[in-house]
Amino acid sequence: MGEIIDHVRSRYPSEPAPHLRSVRQHLDAALAALADNTRRAYRSAWTAWQHWTAEHSRPPLPASAGDVADYLLARHATGAAPASIRVACAA
Repeated sequence: MGEIIDHVRSRYPSEPAPHLRSVRQHLDAALAALADNTRRAYRSAWTAWQHWTAEHSRPPLPASAGDVADYLLARHATGAAPASIRVACAA
């Protein structure tokens, strides 16, 4: 999950505008509210997404709807369980 936060933070200046500071605070609060197991599942899903995008020469963020659909279809084709695909969508 830290990779996601780092990626989002890297897209903003070190001293963001006041409205972006609020976005960071909300993001930090939302992530802190997740259960440890949820954070681990999301971290795993994020890592899998990053590997897939790298293998297919696509940027991890911003993710296009087409890229997400292709990724989910690829997960399904490799036999991922429906619950795993739902986690991938949520992450």
